[in-house]
Amino acid sequence: MAGRRNNQIQNLIPQVGALAATCLAWLALSASLFADVKPPQTFADVVSANFAKWDRNGDGVLTPGEIDRLVHDPKVTGMEAAAVGAIHRYLRGEFERGAVSQRQLMAKSPAKSGRRDVDDHQPRFASDYKKMWKHLETVPRSLFGDSNKIALQGMSQGKLGDCYFVSTIGVAVLRNRYALQKMFHPRPDGSTDVIFANKRKVHVPPLTETEIALSSTAGEQGLWLNVLEKALSSVLLKLPKPKFHHGDIDLDVISRGGSAATVITLLTGHAATTTTIWKKKGKEWKAPSRQDLGAIRERIHKLLSRRCGEGDLICAVTPPKGKLPPKIANHHVMAVLNYDPQRHIVHMWNPWGNEFTPEHEQPGMSHGYVTRQGRFDIPLADFVRVYRSVIAENPQKHERL
Repeated sequence: MAGRRNNQIQNLIPQVGALAATCLAWLALSASLFADVKPPQTFADVVSANFAKWDRNGDGVLTPGEIDRLVHDPKVTGMEAAAVGAIHRYLRGEFERGAVSQRQLMAKSPAKSGRRDVDDHQPRFASDYKKMWKHLETVPRSLFGDSNKIALQGMSQGKLGDCYFVSTIGVAVLRNRYALQKMFHPRPDGSTDVIFANKRKVHVPPLTETEIALSSTAGEQGLWLNVLEKALSSVLLKLPKPKFHHGDIDLDVISRGGSAATVITLLTGHAATTTTIWKKKGKEWKAPSRQDLGAIRERIHKLLSRRCGEGDLICAVTPPKGKLPPKIANHHVMAVLNYDPQRHIVHMWNPWGNEFTPEHEQPGMSHGYVTRQGRFDIPLADFVRVYRSVIAENPQKHERL
């Protein structure tokens, strides 16, 4: 009887595999088809129809304050929300602009930038608008979507410069998604209480569509990642030395940069330890010398073996400048998902959730690494040449922010 049941199960496996392959193919096809879909109205169309309404004082320009009010307005939806998000990103970039005129907004803007989370000082209204509109068209408006669960697959950093946050959340999802999901306490009015470690509670009002457009995505999983970004922003605003510019809204604060150590402490109540690989001299980071590489590899091997073995949260940080493998950006934080101590392979996740296939058959420092939905494997020997430091949870030491 048991043998026949096993045979039946074995016969089903190819059918299940074929069905799964078909589903994946359809998903890939739908994603590729939607990638070419354009909003019904162009960015210029939306600006032309709404500029007079947005310009409350009628002075012919939009100030950061006028746009901030629209970001928080729940009546601003759809294409208008995407357009407001694109303008907000420009006005509240790394270098703040005082105001922007309708003529500037209507002018043809350059194509999308090479990096989504860095202000390259160029107006990219049309491409940012299109991306934010797509985000709004695809994301479910419930906290956890139809599946009512969270997963690493589908997560991707948005226009905010919060790689340190999304990377830490990514590895936390992989380690214990149930514990992370229990942090959320939705209310009947659509708001959410987020309870971090050490019982720190943050109340997050219902998100506006522009706030959703500006922040990261968890794909079809719903708004939980956006809510968590908003909650972290509230915490950062209350820290002794928050990184913000005059007039920033909460989501701007998270985009000014931060540390994975802060997020690790919020999620776990534990301190985080930074292990440096590169040496810092003044403001410059210097890669390890050939003579030092052997000892550094052994040190990082022991660190990753122990921390990954214990299920701790770990991230790695690239240097601010210098040549790195293709599709690995400078001044960027990525998640260390796991480590294979026998093969000396580090399993990484880029919060961009990107896809990449090296042109050369042999992946490595020169050609990059095969990447699927942000996940890739890198040899430890390369890891210590690419990342300047490792930030790891220290469960032996409790800490409060």
